[in-house]
This record gives sequence, C-alpha cells and structure tokens, in this order.
Amino acid sequence: MKFYPDDPAVLHELGVINYLNREYQNALAFFQRALIKVEAIDQVDLLPYWEPLFNNMGHVCRKLKYIEIYELAQKKEHVFI
Repeated sequence: MKFYPDDPAVLHELGVINYLNREYQNALAFFQRALIKVEAIDQVDLLPYWEPLFNNMGHVCRKLKYIEIYELAQKKEHVFI
C-alpha cells in the first residue's frame, strides 16, 4: 500500500486477496474503502467498471453472515444451517 494507498482498484484487489485468505472482515474493510473512493469519482460512465466491486462485496457479506449463522448453530443445536 506504499505506492497507491487511495487507488480504489488497489483497495479492491487487496479486498480480493483478503477474501481468498478467508479474512472476510479485512476484505470487507478494503471493499468499503474502495467504494468510498469510487463514489468520490462521481462519474456514471465508470460504474460498469466497478461492478466486480459490488459483486465481491456481496460475496463477502454472504460469507460473514454464513459465519454468524454457523457460530449460532454451534451454540444452539436446534438452529438449522
């Protein structure tokens, strides 16, 4: 992050790396930082370029919710996954 710490593409890729390492909270933090930078650009013609960011944010949120449900299931036997 030494060279381009505010580049949304770099932040997005760091999020992907964290996702692949199953560090979902870190991945979400990088995706959120990238989104803030993308929103600051405010150019509608660039939005299709950032569709993978939204897709990846959805995947990481799904994983985080799954983890929460799994942890709940371990505490309560009657919860089905």
